[in-house]
Amino acid sequence: MEKRYTMMRIARTLLKVSAWLFLIGGVLSAFSTLVAGFAVRRVLPGEYGRMLPMGGAVGGILTSLIILVVTLLYFFSLYGFAELFDAILAIEERTREMARRLPGQ
Repeated sequence: MEKRYTMMRIARTLLKVSAWLFLIGGVLSAFSTLVAGFAVRRVLPGEYGRMLPMGGAVGGILTSLIILVVTLLYFFSLYGFAELFDAILAIEERTREMARRLPGQ
């Protein structure tokens, strides 16, 4: 059976690839933010490191958690939308196949 809706298939693939790239980038960003949070007091001299309101380990941990939550939300949104495309395409293919098999057609 011929494959129809080529652009929808391309969009589905792009959404899945984008979702995985976003997940990888978000996890790397969260990890680097965590490392930077722990290193900020060592890098900034004297009083400057203590003047940051959310600096240090606590700020790094909280910011990393926020980045991870947002990353997971984006990942599941993008990947879920791609899976919705899969479901729509499967329904269309099965409907077309059943219409082809109907007697009298």
